[in-house]
Amino acid sequence: MEVETTKAAPMKYLTIADLDGLDGKAALALLEENGLELGEYYAANESEAADAVAQILLDMEASRTDPEILYSKTALKELHKTIKAMLGVPDRLQLYNIQELVGEKAAKLSWNDFAQYRYEDTGSGSYIREYPVGTENEYVLILRGKDLSSAPEEISLFLLKDGVLDREKDEHIDIRYEDLEKLLRETGA
Repeated sequence: MEVETTKAAPMKYLTIADLDGLDGKAALALLEENGLELGEYYAANESEAADAVAQILLDMEASRTDPEILYSKTALKELHKTIKAMLGVPDRLQLYNIQELVGEKAAKLSWNDFAQYRYEDTGSGSYIREYPVGTENEYVLILRGKDLSSAPEEISLFLLKDGVLDREKDEHIDIRYEDLEKLLRETGA
């Protein structure tokens, strides 16, 4: 009988004992191996993420949390949220966020409605904010205007070709006035 060898599956649970004696960086690496995906949130700030994990470990050791707690995938996701909050990392905009905002506000959307999401400021002389949408580099939402206290002149969702924005050629709509659902149906989202 032939035995097939496979790569070992990640542990299903971690205990405080598994993290005992590790510094923040080593604990962060072990947590990531077991399902905590922090890479996109600390690209330039790994030391801050490691410090955040080290503080959480100290809190657990000081019995501010149950030292015997088992870290399941669900618990790791909660730890992920805690570290994101500690680092002050904004969330990445998702299509469902856009759908909810359009459903609630449509033409009354403002800069503040998108303040909690991660963006890149690409304006020069005016405000232009590019919000990556989702994780697949399929869409970018662009808000453009002269003044942050006035309504944006443009709030356009662009469907990217090959993951790169081409404002001239990429299909796009102003989500305040055009049919978002139609664009999503046509693109299979």
